Amino acid sequence: MSATQVPAVEAFYHALTGAYAYLVYDPRTRHGVVVDPVLDFDRRSGVVTAVAAEQMLARIRELQLQVQWILETHAHADHLSAAAYMKDALGCQVATGAGVCDVQITAAHVFDLEPQFPTDGSQFERLWNDGDRFRIGEIACSVIATPGHTPDSVTYLIGDCAFVGDTLFLPYLGTARCDFPGASAADLYDSIRKLYRLPDATRVMTGHDYPQPPNEPAYCADIGSEKQSNVHLSAATTREEFVAFRQERDRTLALPELFFFALQVNVRAGRFPAEAANGTRQLHVPIHLPQTWSG
Repeated sequence: MSATQVPAVEAFYHALTGAYAYLVYDPRTRHGVVVDPVLDFDRRSGVVTAVAAEQMLARIRELQLQVQWILETHAHADHLSAAAYMKDALGCQVATGAGVCDVQITAAHVFDLEPQFPTDGSQFERLWNDGDRFRIGEIACSVIATPGHTPDSVTYLIGDCAFVGDTLFLPYLGTARCDFPGASAADLYDSIRKLYRLPDATRVMTGHDYPQPPNEPAYCADIGSEKQSNVHLSAATTREEFVAFRQERDRTLALPELFFFALQVNVRAGRFPAEAANGTRQLHVPIHLPQTWSG
């Protein structure tokens, strides 16, 4: 791969959610993209801030980059997206996988969203399909549909880097959970096998890390090390083994802390619902009462 095909990558770790956002750019043309930006949200007070997003914006200004896209790997369930905030600041476009329409249909039902809420993905400027191609300056980019964790999950192959979202973690962490609506362990297996066909030297840029002190957070592996030592799905793992493991493990997992809040924002491409009659903006939490209790 020529030097013009190797992007510059800067990772921004959000300690409160364990999430990584990325600034990716062509060093020669100064064209770039932002992948999976994070908004700060305090669920106890409902206060929203943009500390993490402003850090990325400051770096973009420092590097004098022309950002073309905010790229979402999927509708995240563990943090609120800063896509809309950064779009407004940069004047760029927001894109995600075409499967987000399925997630929007589910969210509209689960949260009883307003009747006029569109479930056609029109909140995003671009919906990617498997095999779609684009460029960042002189760097060739393509989209790989990688459903399983969610039906809308995609991987962005930018030069020699695969931005995998939550599909793959670092080898010691394994793979994403598959118990959200529309998720499938069998689909995740097939998606990861698709990634394992990439060259071994392909850099894998993961969406999360949860280090234990004194370890520092990390984000980058490569396809070769994932195939060799991913603790959930190595090159030797069969589909039957993985599906059985994933289903058993997922039954033990609690929902992410921001699950209900994040989905309602992220299916709107990072926007919040319109103001309610009292002038506030509301995010809803479904209540599950015991069957024996009338409420």
